[in-house]
Amino acid sequence: MGYIKNAEALVSHGNAQMRSRMIEILDAGIASADPYLKTKELVSLEGDKLHVGKDLFDLNYYTRIYVLGAGKATYPIAKALDDVLGDRITDGVVICKYGQEGSLEHMRLYHSSHPVPDENGYSACRELMKIARQTVNTDIVFSISTGGSTSLMPYPVEGVTIEDKRQTGFALLRSGANMWEMNYVRTHLTQSKGGFLAKAIAPEAPILNIGVADGIGQGSDLCVEPTCPCSATFQDAQNVLTKYNLWDKVPKSVADYIRNGTPEQENPKDLSDRNIFNYLIVEVDKAVEGAYEKAKEMGYNTVILSTFVEGEAREIGAMMAFIAKEIASYDRPLKKPACFITGGEATMNIRIPNPGEGGPSQQCALGAAVWMKDLDNVVIGCMDTDGTDGPTVYAGGIVDSSTIDCAEKNGIDIFKGMDEYSDSVVLKALGDIVFTGGTGTNVNDLRVAIIE
Repeated sequence: MGYIKNAEALVSHGNAQMRSRMIEILDAGIASADPYLKTKELVSLEGDKLHVGKDLFDLNYYTRIYVLGAGKATYPIAKALDDVLGDRITDGVVICKYGQEGSLEHMRLYHSSHPVPDENGYSACRELMKIARQTVNTDIVFSISTGGSTSLMPYPVEGVTIEDKRQTGFALLRSGANMWEMNYVRTHLTQSKGGFLAKAIAPEAPILNIGVADGIGQGSDLCVEPTCPCSATFQDAQNVLTKYNLWDKVPKSVADYIRNGTPEQENPKDLSDRNIFNYLIVEVDKAVEGAYEKAKEMGYNTVILSTFVEGEAREIGAMMAFIAKEIASYDRPLKKPACFITGGEATMNIRIPNPGEGGPSQQCALGAAVWMKDLDNVVIGCMDTDGTDGPTVYAGGIVDSSTIDCAEKNGIDIFKGMDEYSDSVVLKALGDIVFTGGTGTNVNDLRVAIIE
């Protein structure tokens, strides 16, 4: 069984055979970015010897092991460590998004809110920081925070409340700012991120960062991790609030803190005084590569166009449809049967005060659908690799020419739905929504078009 749980509904209409192939390709993309398997390849235990990649730690000297982390791809890493290390783990705190299934035997699993924080995340993060502050030099700390941790471990700076952070989160999400820009602001409002967690851990204790890259061009740069140096400055955060006209849309406490931040309050830029090891187990483009390999295996002439595509979601969707039309009409830049794939980070600039239920990957699918009338033998799928697109429980959408036909026959106004950011409502009504639940990974958005 694949990751897409409503596959039967998705192939019940439209081009069923091509939709089925699309589901296989998307599933393969997600499977290739599974951090559980990658962690078990990285970490092993031989008697009193702990192997992490090429590094070796003697557990006769390092007597306690802690696991600390939060994020949308963190549970599978924690589960793998639980399975490999077992009773060697002294304690741990892992904070996941609501809906994450599973349990951990040797560490504590908490659930919190994403993409905006809540009190549960704050209380869980206090427990996490409590462990960090009690460490000694003969402890080992696995730091396993992944994408989404900024919301899931929201330990606010002095003078800023969780409600202030929630309001700021909503303002940033609606502004059209990309992930990096949002983190410039949010990291400066958080005592547990941007290197501060590392500062709380004993200076000689090995900090073993196991990371999953989720930012465009992130590569081996783990700068959003709580135990890595943060390159962003207060000036960067100020520039974001200015660029998106947010100074009057965030709470006064936040505006004052960002505007008046001092060098002493700045995120650590140098952690050379800490004993840090970095292990990036899943690259940012891994899902795109997995989808590419599957499409090639299925006989498509396949290309990865770009993993750096970002911008307004509906415009990215339109671009996908236009390229698909070029291939369908003229066999360029690929000959049919063809598949092209893009990755990156779609955003939405929300211009109304009370948006509906939706997310960028869903709007990307609808943005493609409106240009696909009479474009037979083309299917486009867009999804968030973590399985939760925006503040919804849905991953994205799969569309073809039947999407616009169904909308017209049933009086469903796709443009109105996108304008009101009610993408989930429209896709559900059309039977084109993708539901996976939490996938256990979190890399770039995955967008695939197949043309026959």
